[in-house]
Amino acid sequence: MTNTFPEDEFDRLAAERRAHGAHRRPSRVNPWLTAFIAVLLIAPLFGWGVGSMLTNFKDPEPSPTTTTTVHAEATPEEEATEVVEEPAPEEVVEEPVEDVEEPVVEIVEVEPERNFAVDIRVLNGTRRQGWAADNAATLEAVGYTNVDADNYTSASPTSTTIYYNGADYAHEAQMIGNALGISNIVDGSDISLSASIVVVLR
Repeated sequence: MTNTFPEDEFDRLAAERRAHGAHRRPSRVNPWLTAFIAVLLIAPLFGWGVGSMLTNFKDPEPSPTTTTTVHAEATPEEEATEVVEEPAPEEVVEEPVEDVEEPVVEIVEVEPERNFAVDIRVLNGTRRQGWAADNAATLEAVGYTNVDADNYTSASPTSTTIYYNGADYAHEAQMIGNALGISNIVDGSDISLSASIVVVLR
């Protein structure tokens, strides 16, 4: 087929690049460059293929297990046998009891009233003159108002003694003995006395 287009500048450049002479071999691409380019293209494809295979052969994930808990309802008999714990009794704290001192009861002896009007006879059974009168004067000085002094000639008693006529005069006989310093005091209700209280001086 005959080229009908006029020759332009591109045709001239192409004619200049053609090899001149039949003895020159056409130039070839570097084989190392070709191998490098092939590796760059094949390596990603190989890695993708291996990853796909591993994904397919991976163990399937276990499905989640659902646990169902069944609550057994207590029968009426079991409910009846349930033990009800009673509350523990409250601890009773005993408060210490304070020692209460018992009141001290003082026994006060009431002294009988003095009988200064009691009739008294003072008898002198000694040879000492005026001895009965002197003791009578001592009793009058204490407060007695009915005192008589006289001599005594009987042999009994042998020692100075105060006689009183019954228990009603016992206390007053003791007071007279204290005033005169006489300790021998005798109940003379079984003998005949000339007064309620008789003092015999020896």
